Amino acid sequence: MTEPEERVVPSNAEDAARFKAMESMESTSDDAAVNNESAEALGKAMQDLSVTKANTAKPAPVASTKVNAADVALIVEEMEVTKARATDALRSCEGNVVEALRIFVYAK
Repeated sequence: MTEPEERVVPSNAEDAARFKAMESMESTSDDAAVNNESAEALGKAMQDLSVTKANTAKPAPVASTKVNAADVALIVEEMEVTKARATDALRSCEGNVVEALRIFVYAK
C-alpha cells in the first residue's frame, strides 16, 4: 500500500497561510458549529445579493421628452416591438432614433 505523505510546513508566512487553508479544506471533520456558521453566512450573502439586485433597476425614462411619431413607427416596424417599448427607448435616448435602435440591436 502507499505510505502517507509527509507534509512540510513552508517557512514564509504567505505559503504557511496557503498551507493552513489547504489543510482546513482537506479536513473531514463534521463539526456542526462550523456547518451552522457556514449556512448562516451563506444565507446573509444571498439576502445581500437579492437586495443589491433590486437596487440596480433602470430609472424610468423622462416622460417630458417629445418623440417623433415617425421614429416610433420606424422602431416598431423594424425591431418588431410594441409602440410603448419604442417610445420608452426613444425617451431614454432623448429622441435620438439611432441610439434607440442600438438599444434593441445590442439588447441581451
